[in-house]
Amino acid sequence: MLRGIREIIRSPSGAIRWCTTAVLAMLLLTGCGNRRGSSVASSGIVTLAAVGDILLDRGVNQQIQQRGIAYPFAEVAPILGRADLRYGNLECPLSAHGIKVVKRFCFKAPPANVRSLGLGHISVASLANNHTMDCGRPGLVETMQTLRGAGIRWCGAGANASEAEAPTIFRVHGLRVAFVGFCEFVPEGSAVRTDRPTIAFSSDATIRRSVARARRQADVVVACFHWGVEYQSRPTPGQIEMAHTAVDAGADLVLGDHPHVLQGIERISRGGRRALIIYSLGNFVFDQGLSVERGEGPVTDTAILEFSLNRSGVAGARVIPVMIENYRPCPATGADAHRILSRMAGLSRELGTRMHGGIVL
Repeated sequence: MLRGIREIIRSPSGAIRWCTTAVLAMLLLTGCGNRRGSSVASSGIVTLAAVGDILLDRGVNQQIQQRGIAYPFAEVAPILGRADLRYGNLECPLSAHGIKVVKRFCFKAPPANVRSLGLGHISVASLANNHTMDCGRPGLVETMQTLRGAGIRWCGAGANASEAEAPTIFRVHGLRVAFVGFCEFVPEGSAVRTDRPTIAFSSDATIRRSVARARRQADVVVACFHWGVEYQSRPTPGQIEMAHTAVDAGADLVLGDHPHVLQGIERISRGGRRALIIYSLGNFVFDQGLSVERGEGPVTDTAILEFSLNRSGVAGARVIPVMIENYRPCPATGADAHRILSRMAGLSRELGTRMHGGIVL
């Protein structure tokens, strides 16, 4: 906790005085300032680190073969490792036997690369995206088996639609945190089947049903979406509608990916609860370069989002700026950090949410 406080106080933009006030407020929220010296474990506070798209195929796999299995997460593992839970979107099947479907961009990562996720401390991955089934249903099944064997859990996929829509629940420090995942897109080369291995799709009914189910079983609900338009820094009306539907159904935190660039943060209130929506976490472990920039911000600018969760939902959040260098994420410093935080602050301000020094107000 003290290490986290020191890092918050040292955040960019000269926000020491404000951040000190924020830390004191967080201590009050968590109960860490009482005379009995309550621990984090007894206070019901859980920390979550969330990141965007993780690709373990193509150029990233080449780097793994040349530099070792730890390479993709080596520079950020210490940051991720300090959180109680770590989330990312796994943008590829982990399959040795699956056959690639016919599509323009089709991924297939060696199952052995799952060890990179473990070394990166990833504890839960969303499989609800447009690449998980790049090797069809057999590839999806093999991916789930591979993750299970590595002790990594997932959301948004299962042996049938009901299982795919079911919450993945963690019990940490006396708090139950549920993850559900949804994909806006039907994967190319796959037909929708509710009785076969599948991912969860983001229809209005599915979102409401799945989130409400998670709400009944957990103290905090995190809804994860694969949605939106690639390389666009602002959410579409469809993204906003789905996010608000999830919050209405009981989600405390909404995490989005697929656009490959960062999008803004929105804080809204529903039924006496305050919810936070991160419309796109951008890339994280990915081999795209600056050449695909399309005027909406480099695909190599990204972030780690850190959240404090309690029984009331999201108690605090901050953005840690990150740059992707040679296909792997590295903490951003200096002008790079300032640029990423300033852009996130501007995009969030358009959504009615304020940030200061990386702290979401």
